[in-house]
Amino acid sequence: MGAILIRKSKSTDSKKSSASSRTKPLPTPTYLVWTPYGYCFRIAVPRDLQEVVGQKEIRYSLRAGFLREAKPKAQRTADFVHQLFDELRSVRGGRKEMGVELSTGEIQRLLRGYLKEVLQEDEGNRVLASKPMSRESLEDHLETLSFQISDLKERLALNDYRGLEQWVDELLEAQDIVIESTSESYRIICREMLKTQIRGLEVIERRSLGDYSGSTRPVHVVTVPSQQLPQPEQGDEEQSETFSEVVNQYVAEMNPTGRWTEKTAEDYRSAFDLFIEIIGDVPVKSIGFDTIREYKNTLLRLPPYSRQYPKYKEKSFKEILEMDFEKTLSVTTVNKKLKRISSLFNFAVKNGLMLTNPVPGMMIPNIKRDEEYRAVCTPEDLNRIFHSEQYPKDDHSWSYQFWVLPIALYAGCRLEEICQLHLEDIRQEQEIWVFGINNNGEKRLKNQSSARLVPIHPFLLDDLKITEYAASLRARGETRLFPELTQYRDGYHPRASAWYKYYKKRCGIVDDGEKKKDLHSFRHTFVNTLKQRREVDTYLISELVGHTVTSITQSRYGKRYNPQIVYCAIITLDYDVYLGHLTLSRYVI
Repeated sequence: MGAILIRKSKSTDSKKSSASSRTKPLPTPTYLVWTPYGYCFRIAVPRDLQEVVGQKEIRYSLRAGFLREAKPKAQRTADFVHQLFDELRSVRGGRKEMGVELSTGEIQRLLRGYLKEVLQEDEGNRVLASKPMSRESLEDHLETLSFQISDLKERLALNDYRGLEQWVDELLEAQDIVIESTSESYRIICREMLKTQIRGLEVIERRSLGDYSGSTRPVHVVTVPSQQLPQPEQGDEEQSETFSEVVNQYVAEMNPTGRWTEKTAEDYRSAFDLFIEIIGDVPVKSIGFDTIREYKNTLLRLPPYSRQYPKYKEKSFKEILEMDFEKTLSVTTVNKKLKRISSLFNFAVKNGLMLTNPVPGMMIPNIKRDEEYRAVCTPEDLNRIFHSEQYPKDDHSWSYQFWVLPIALYAGCRLEEICQLHLEDIRQEQEIWVFGINNNGEKRLKNQSSARLVPIHPFLLDDLKITEYAASLRARGETRLFPELTQYRDGYHPRASAWYKYYKKRCGIVDDGEKKKDLHSFRHTFVNTLKQRREVDTYLISELVGHTVTSITQSRYGKRYNPQIVYCAIITLDYDVYLGHLTLSRYVI
């Protein structure tokens, strides 16, 4: 994946050079460094090979002025250089180092000092800058930082520590510390180095935008033996609030802000109650890594809905764990519960109720990519769905049963976004008919980026005449597209979701192994179909479906796409399925 981002400068000259031009950002995790003449490949030579190679780093011009061109070139070069490093090590017989294990406190001290030096150097470079940056240079700098942070986070999620040896070795060498490269401490410090670099880059990114707020402390080291952890002072636990007391404070703060829906509040409360059942209502300052490890291991052994099914409801967790059952909680569910506990501990730390949050780093790595959770609908699937008895015979009991599927297929909206549509959300914007996805009134959105305008595809507009259908509802005094749907705790969609589960079985639609083929698969099909069109920009697709755009330049400086531009992407959709018979429905005015 690449080299590491933050490196201490070795000379005053290099500082002055960096200060004089802000177009020389930090090396990226794909071994890229930007210069006024384009992108260059740069890689640090591992300490154990510097004597053989004869230098501490290797640089090579990629003759590329754009990031999309430079990335693949740099990766191919890096693969070759890493292979060369491996061959050199095999000839030399590998690294042979002896050393000691470091404690949590020692690792924290090293990385705290490392981060402090990096940020001091960055600030020094800003002070020594001879002239202001241009807006273009700032945008290049921010885009590179955004890419660096995103790539490093991916490496952290994949436990990929390749290329870190040089940075770790320099840090240890400066402190006269020698650690065996195969030891647990060495692996821990590699991981914590990666976290610290992410933290440092995020601070540098904020500073580049003039924001000097926030803490710069390194992330707390979490994967160390429990006997090395600092113990609370005697009497500390007695003075500490209990878990339930902190929960009450947290809920009291979150509920009035409007950030929690009824469902969110219930989900968090359920996670907190489960923690108390498993661990007990203990003082929060007594909760450490051992506690979280016990909680996580218990969750992994529990069956789904252990507090809802009658056969489990009246039993203790000890009794449940002794029972036989086929399924246990999924990794996704366990991680969700850990995240909710972690949010509570973050609140406790910020309010001085506990020293550290022991949850980060305890999450279970999930090797699935997001798109692997659901399968796309094949043309055969769509034929079965739209050529079942209901569509040709126009045998739908309710309007949503006719409209939800074609809207999902040609607009790519989430089910709740479709089910909660108001008639006023079907409107014209710059002469383009659109669905306005918003959280006006009682409507809800998944996140901020979900608010958007989705151009209405010609099949929905001209063939199914959805605007005429909406006008007929207005004439009847209705305000919503599907007045028969009632808002429940989870929104308007539960009834439609339950109907489709039954309907797809009737159509003979089966899951593709572990990949589900549910109603959300229509959204995946929409995105995948657009993605295969080379002329459709990926940023446009992200904005169209309400995903967060990760590029700093695009999200911070770029405005929303013009509806006419998005419409040109929408009309490229072609699913190779005949749907002409839908125009004969009684819902087509």
